[in-house]
Amino acid sequence: MAKPITVYASPVSGPSTMPCAGLLHSQYSRRSLLGSSIGLLVAGRHHGLARATTDASVPMLGGNPGRTGEHPGPGPSSQPAERWRFETRGISSSPVVADGVVYFGADELCRAVDAETGAERWHFPGTYGVRSTPAIIDGTVFFGDDSGLLNAVDAKLGIARWQTQVADEAVSSSPVAVNGIVYVGGEDKDVSHGRLLAIDVATGREVWRYEANSAVWCSPAVANGLVYFGDRDLHAVDALTGEEVWRTSVHIGYSAPAVVNGVVYVGSQDASVTALDAATGAGRWRFETVHGVFNSPAVSDDLVFVNDGDIDDDTVSVLYAIDASTGTERWRFDLRSTGAQPTVAGGAVYVGCEDGVLHVQDANSGEERWTLSLDGPIDGAPAVVNSTVYVGGLLELYAFGDR
Repeated sequence: MAKPITVYASPVSGPSTMPCAGLLHSQYSRRSLLGSSIGLLVAGRHHGLARATTDASVPMLGGNPGRTGEHPGPGPSSQPAERWRFETRGISSSPVVADGVVYFGADELCRAVDAETGAERWHFPGTYGVRSTPAIIDGTVFFGDDSGLLNAVDAKLGIARWQTQVADEAVSSSPVAVNGIVYVGGEDKDVSHGRLLAIDVATGREVWRYEANSAVWCSPAVANGLVYFGDRDLHAVDALTGEEVWRTSVHIGYSAPAVVNGVVYVGSQDASVTALDAATGAGRWRFETVHGVFNSPAVSDDLVFVNDGDIDDDTVSVLYAIDASTGTERWRFDLRSTGAQPTVAGGAVYVGCEDGVLHVQDANSGEERWTLSLDGPIDGAPAVVNSTVYVGGLLELYAFGDR
């Protein structure tokens, strides 16, 4: 049984001078990002555009425990302006937003920056790297690191509450917390071994574990009293006990399942998207894509949005809109570069790509609303809230909003 490691740390202000050891890479990408030769982090640059703050938030990957990819929005009403940027040596997770703060992995750290100004609040070291997108629940930030730890950090102060060893290699899976339990996957050095852990959010003590058939890279989803996750298969286990309810053979790899209205939607590396009954695992429909699906689908207003990609060619990717009930195609858009996980907000689909372009398509028609070009590949899902898009490029986290 995994036991918590109590660690006391101090919040820090100002830029880090911690050297970048080795290479960082995102769980959404099939390439390494950068090495230690890239320059040191500098402070965020603010462009002086004010906006009203609300309580809307994107507290975890996918926006909610079901990982539907639907964010509260609204997004910018038209081609946006840059509000600020925060410079790093490499973005390694998707950004999330809660209580006026943006949290993300970069520079082997979990970083917290002010959502209005881009000024750093604090940073906390993740051993060897942070590819796990943070989850913020009740004033605590949960994230995995590349030493196999799950970290719990005070959201305001950046001080450690506890750390628990999940695996002996890495936790690139992004945690989700529901009803006092945080769920996260892990990978061992032997990738034929991995597990899903349920951990008490207050103490860091293990509640139960499920030993998987291989590394658990994908991020679990929680709905209907069940936890859904993948190794080589898609599993549904009881959220309270960890007992298996059903499993089915779907070669899903990194794709996190999205669960809504009693249906699980998941992408497969064998070039397909599958819909299954969330209670039984029975198949509803299967949609064939051109290439393999390595990213998680997003679901909103009876449409499933997903993009595919070729593991050997990052210049091809198609974004699909699929009828959630029937599995029939509504529209498709050629992204012309491998796309990351999509986000849906305010009737629009946001997809960042390896060529540094952020595409924003109308959710119903597929017509392009606007695009932005960033400093380098976009490997994470944008966060869309309070008329602002938060998105990471290769070396910088950006905030874009209405002009």
